[in-house]
Amino acid sequence: APYDIVHAQEDFNYHAYLYAADTAHPYRTATSGGAGIGSGLNTLSKIAYDEDDFERVGWNTCTYGSGDCLTPKGFTFMRERLSEGVYVDFYNLHTNAGTNADDLAARADNLSQLTDFIATHSAGNAVVVMGDTNTRYTRTGDTIAEFAAANGLTDAWVKLIRGGSAPAKGSDALVCDQTGTTVPNTCEVVDKILYRGSKLVSLNATSYNNEHSKFLTDDGLMLSDHDPLTASFTWSRNTAFQLSDQFGGPHGDYYNDIDSVPAAARATTIALRAGSRVDQMSVTLSNGTTLTHGGTGGTASSLTLASGEYVT
Repeated sequence: APYDIVHAQEDFNYHAYLYAADTAHPYRTATSGGAGIGSGLNTLSKIAYDEDDFERVGWNTCTYGSGDCLTPKGFTFMRERLSEGVYVDFYNLHTNAGTNADDLAARADNLSQLTDFIATHSAGNAVVVMGDTNTRYTRTGDTIAEFAAANGLTDAWVKLIRGGSAPAKGSDALVCDQTGTTVPNTCEVVDKILYRGSKLVSLNATSYNNEHSKFLTDDGLMLSDHDPLTASFTWSRNTAFQLSDQFGGPHGDYYNDIDSVPAAARATTIALRAGSRVDQMSVTLSNGTTLTHGGTGGTASSLTLASGEYVT
């Protein structure tokens, strides 16, 4: 299979068959259950991800008009390791469907909820968001453009197929004709692939394609009611920064402060608050910035670093 990371939505009753037939992706999410029980969101990957850091999150809002409350839709979060200290946060989502006013409001709330999660869990990290957004740029009530802007995301389809210009709100829908053996990339589908780089990682989409022709039955019928999409990426590392692999257990969230660290910054003071366990750590940089994480328990201790000294 040519795909390194595969996000599936509505992966319910055929989940076992899907996994059994795939031998190319050793890293897989465990199903959350069939229809009515699970979210239908799963991932198959050739790249290892941190299972302790994997999360399934349900939406705060759903509507019954399109059956969205009949199964717990939401999104998943996983952190894929590309190289030492180099990670990309991958999100798989399935938002509220429908076009009634309450559907649009629920879907906008879904994307707002995901924006809040990205802000807290993916600060300073490269991000790829993939899945069934149920949105169209042309639909007046949809907020996919606002979601992309709020999170600094680029839509691979908008960049590569439309030259960087998203369709205007209120313009005619760019509907796909899925009855033939091919579907042109110029039509808009509700499934999206959005991405951003970080201060450490430059991430760039180099190709985008609707894979309609590769996923048909012998009779020429679609295997699903949605066409699969694919995008290829290149990445490079900013040599002005170096991060170690992340460390920690499953009872908290990993973090980095790269967005607050200027190039060539030097740590001058390391401080810990601890008792029976470490409760807080902080680093003061040569420019006077102090970066702190944790609580206020325990006893504070600090170490001032001389010129040329560093922490390993």
